[in-house]
Amino acid sequence: MFPVHKHSYLQCVTKIDPRIINRTVDLARDNYTIDQFDTLPPFNRLCSEQPNIPVCSCDVTRRPVGFGRWGMKKLRRELHSTNRWTVMQAIHSIGDLVYDPERNFEAIRLRVPARFSDLVIDEDPAVRERVCMVLATISNLLDGKYSILKNHRMINNLARILNDEEPAVRMKVIVLIEKLSKVWMCADILVNNGFVEMIIERLDQYIEDDPCTPYYLRTMQWLMYCTGKYIAIERGFHKTLTTILYNDTNCEVLAEALKCMAMLISTPRGKCFAIEGNLLIKLYNLLHDQRREIYSAAAGCMVFATIKTEAILKAIELPNLIERLLILARSHHDLTTQIHCIQVITNLCGHGKVRKYVLETYSDKIRSIYTQHDEQAERFKHNLLTLQF
Repeated sequence: MFPVHKHSYLQCVTKIDPRIINRTVDLARDNYTIDQFDTLPPFNRLCSEQPNIPVCSCDVTRRPVGFGRWGMKKLRRELHSTNRWTVMQAIHSIGDLVYDPERNFEAIRLRVPARFSDLVIDEDPAVRERVCMVLATISNLLDGKYSILKNHRMINNLARILNDEEPAVRMKVIVLIEKLSKVWMCADILVNNGFVEMIIERLDQYIEDDPCTPYYLRTMQWLMYCTGKYIAIERGFHKTLTTILYNDTNCEVLAEALKCMAMLISTPRGKCFAIEGNLLIKLYNLLHDQRREIYSAAAGCMVFATIKTEAILKAIELPNLIERLLILARSHHDLTTQIHCIQVITNLCGHGKVRKYVLETYSDKIRSIYTQHDEQAERFKHNLLTLQF
């Protein structure tokens, strides 16, 4: 049951006669009312008398949102209002609406992303940041990605703010570009507009503990699915990754850098760079790391680094490499690491002496590897055991 007295919220510490409070409030409001709650004892009330603000839009950071057919059109017009506060409110309101897929499709149909093309390079950093966040939400839909990237002005402006002076804006724009690059057709558009070179240029300006670095590396993985990796090799991206591997200690950054390196050395030219740069030594050290993300990515990178004969000869000189690979291969909690380690051992067995040593010494341990009945892992394991001396 609610408090029986009117204006009970004014009863703080000291006990005041409720009728005095009632008369004081009525005097302040210039509205004298006497009802059943002014009596002693007052009637029990069935609803709360706590004060509230009965307005339809109490959030001053947003514009009043229309749920009818004209709401999105009105907000679209307000994006280019002369009042800066109205513009920011409209951006916030559109950002709230496009979380709903239906309103997102409506925004795409009304070409709202095209209206954002000049706001992306607005002089106000808060506007730039918020616009990138709204575009990232719009890009959750495939049509949203296309609507953003078919606008050449938008692409050029996104490239301009990739090197924005505000860290928050740089973070939001690289998150947006990463989302856009996850579709191969969109990735092709970004590659053709030079985003591979721009991201490598940002990574060359290596800053330790930069929160944007993992997003740059993940974006490069999406952009290097085809021709992007050859562009990256031409720009010396392998040198940038080597610098990160030797200087950074962040788990996420190292894991993403190793995945990028694996994509580079999967090419014939990349394998030559791996041999010339003694990459196997660094991979060997990372393979002994206790963090699962790092040793798993290092094993995946070593699969491509141990294909050429010269690389195999260098790998067999590393002490206890096969023993470490077998330890990781017997860990059945990570199937991907198991497969990578079995592949590396199979590559090393391309050398006759290594093959004889492995099959004579470790054949029982290889047979006892539990692969969770995974078809692919069982096939790699069978191939390793059926190698001939």
